[in-house]
Amino acid sequence: MNIKTLDSNLRQLSDLERDILAGHDFDYSGLPVAGTYNGRPYLRFERQTESSLVHADKNIRILENYQNLVIVKQGRFQEVPFHVHDWIELNYMYSGSCTFTINDTTLVLKTGQASLINTNAPHTISKCGEDDILINFVIAKHYLDSNFFDRLAKDNYLTNFFIEALNSKKEQDNFIIFHSENSPNLPFYVNQFLCEYYDNSISSGNILDCLMTLILCELINVFENDLSQEKQNATDSIVAPIIRYIEHNYNTCTLESTAKFFNLHPNYLSAYLKRYTGSSYKKLVQTQRLQQAVNLLKNSSLSVYDISLHVGYSNTSFFFQKFKEAYGCTPKEYRERIQ
Repeated sequence: MNIKTLDSNLRQLSDLERDILAGHDFDYSGLPVAGTYNGRPYLRFERQTESSLVHADKNIRILENYQNLVIVKQGRFQEVPFHVHDWIELNYMYSGSCTFTINDTTLVLKTGQASLINTNAPHTISKCGEDDILINFVIAKHYLDSNFFDRLAKDNYLTNFFIEALNSKKEQDNFIIFHSENSPNLPFYVNQFLCEYYDNSISSGNILDCLMTLILCELINVFENDLSQEKQNATDSIVAPIIRYIEHNYNTCTLESTAKFFNLHPNYLSAYLKRYTGSSYKKLVQTQRLQQAVNLLKNSSLSVYDISLHVGYSNTSFFFQKFKEAYGCTPKEYRERIQ
């Protein structure tokens, strides 16, 4: 299969799409309600659902023995309801655009852009038009083996994303958007992957693994470039509000609560602050707590124990340790000096 044939096949109406246009929508009514998000119920997609969607397009032959990473061309002309699933989903906008709502966040994926949605993240996909071709890479957890991680850089946000998806059993609310529309490499890698997947050769398994590595490495580059571009355009546009939030909530905030407030993933927030401030989230909070402790030592008669609790340290010994590291003396000695 070449690129021209691939494009033609992807744009053809599948059996599912013909049924939808004829007034017979894909029936999601039999799927179980898995839970609610902010009062909104969501369904759970099971393996049989995914299998039905995969085999709905009989115009394209798929690689049957490559089941840990399955390609699904999103059915057009029908909205996908609010749902979760236990696989990771890499979405690539081959053509046109599509609107996603993930948790409370609504975003538009444009041609050449990609998104990565973690396991158990409630999301819905809007109705796609005729020219809106969305490709879903359905990645089973079994695909994330040691060989997979050996092919990726160890210390980057995308790798941490996959590790969290593999190890965590709780519901995740994280996703990544890749502004990859200007990448010359990503569409080439994706097209090559699709050609090999739909018209497989004797070595397709190994070829697809290599191409998926190239796709993910390019997404890592896009993500890193996004961070650099944000820094050039408006370095403090996000940093300043986060710092102000820490200043006002230093005694109770956590990395998770701060990330949730700004609708960011904790790992992203931590990496972003480290990149643009030179300090980790923990260090920024600790600095603010110690500064407030100094103010209270100077301007109040609160005991050192009460001050420790007030600024967010439930462990007084830990408070003493951090204070001495910062100021070279204990809180009591500091108060005696200024008096």
